[in-house]
Amino acid sequence: MTTSKEELDQQVDEQRKMSHFESELRILINNNSMENGSDTPDWMLAQYLTNCLDNFNTTVKLREKWYGRDETKCSEAQTLI
Repeated sequence: MTTSKEELDQQVDEQRKMSHFESELRILINNNSMENGSDTPDWMLAQYLTNCLDNFNTTVKLREKWYGRDETKCSEAQTLI
């Protein structure tokens, strides 16, 4: 399976967005001392929550594909967030 330059550029862009999101989430967790409840470092919680969101998005796309629906609508909705 060959990946086009456009697809690779889109993947890199998505990775940058997720990295920025994770960084902002870490700051939010830290500023609100949300790490205190589990005594887990803020960066670790941010990474965990980012991975949860990524896994959820993947699962939704798989579900849409399973039901024969257009999974690209899930990607379009994600860009609105």
